[in-house]
Amino acid sequence: SEESAFADWSLHYGTDAYWNQVRSKDAKMASMAVDLSNHGIALPSLGFSEANIRYGRIGTFDQGAIAMIRSGRIKVRRARIASLSAGEACFEDGSRLPVHAVVLATGFQPKLEDFIAEPERFLESGQEGKGCGVSYLTPRTDGRGRSTVD
Repeated sequence: SEESAFADWSLHYGTDAYWNQVRSKDAKMASMAVDLSNHGIALPSLGFSEANIRYGRIGTFDQGAIAMIRSGRIKVRRARIASLSAGEACFEDGSRLPVHAVVLATGFQPKLEDFIAEPERFLESGQEGKGCGVSYLTPRTDGRGRSTVD
């Protein structure tokens, strides 16, 4: 409803009311999550929205990978690769796995400063609520998503 949409909009980032609303929505989203911890993919410690707001983690909706993981067609390994050869991955622990393809799911880190000519003018670190934590450089705003750079 329009009232509930306005109520969300009027919340101020970082307040208890804000985080309670985020966690309430995350609890509803959790009903759509699939537990793949027995296949090597840990359950997230934060909900869908909170992880995005705090650290820029973007949740995804399955496009068929879950069924392939469950069936064993896709194997998940949380290990460091020592080497790759034709059809085989060798890991630092000495184990080997026959492979047709390797996907490195290493996470995402914003690096806007690599693309902007004057990063010190347009970006700053330590800004909460930007979706990537406080250690990354993010666009300067007034705290409500509006640019503070003219």
